[in-house]
Amino acid sequence: VASLPDAATASKEDKKKLEEEVSSLKFTVEKLESERDFYFGKLREVELICQRNDGAEAAALIDNITRVLYAEDPAPTHA
Repeated sequence: VASLPDAATASKEDKKKLEEEVSSLKFTVEKLESERDFYFGKLREVELICQRNDGAEAAALIDNITRVLYAEDPAPTHA
């Protein structure tokens, strides 16, 4: 049976570990959100280019690009 001071110390250590894990997870979320925003911006730029350049000579290329941009993920993977 752990004495009261030992239990309090263990509890403080557990709390510190959990706080570090939360901090790490928050940092990871911020990085992922930043990366998501970066790539969303790139995709948005491509979308605008396709909308502005709908000439006959670029039609096939634009069709292919827009097909990729608007395709839905048939089977999302969870990593």
